[in-house]
Amino acid sequence: NIVFQDLADKFADNLKKANIVIDYNILKTSSRDTSALNRNIVASASYLDIVSGDKYDVVVNSFKNNLIWKIIPETLFALLVFGMIWLAFYMLQKSMLKENRLMEAKNDFMQNMTHELKTPIATASVALEALTDFNAINDAGKRDEYLQMSKVELKRLSYIVDKVLSLQTMDKEIIN
Repeated sequence: NIVFQDLADKFADNLKKANIVIDYNILKTSSRDTSALNRNIVASASYLDIVSGDKYDVVVNSFKNNLIWKIIPETLFALLVFGMIWLAFYMLQKSMLKENRLMEAKNDFMQNMTHELKTPIATASVALEALTDFNAINDAGKRDEYLQMSKVELKRLSYIVDKVLSLQTMDKEIIN
């Protein structure tokens, strides 16, 4: 029975080198006899001695429990990594939605500002055009009315520009 003991010793040494601690049994059966392994075996490995025809089976007891305990750290780490990736994607999506809202607000502001700036410019231009093209310069009443209209619109334009500049200054102060 030297082969059996030699095989058992080598198997134990290899498990020790691999730092694997499991509960196992080595069974010696005939290569023609399979009844010994027809029990409810969770895991097994076989070695067939060609010379003697003997079959050696390593039966691992409580394999499921060992396996579950071995994979728990890896499973927890995988769940942690998955959670961190999910959190990163969530934060990225939240940031992108915020950026989109800010871009829409900026675009709305630019459209409103453009409209607000063009209105006084257009009104003053029309008043000045009326003075030159329709001979309103000779009519003192109309001339004063158009000049006053141009003055009011230019003051309005100046007020809007000052307001934009003060908003820009406030934004710089908030950022700093």
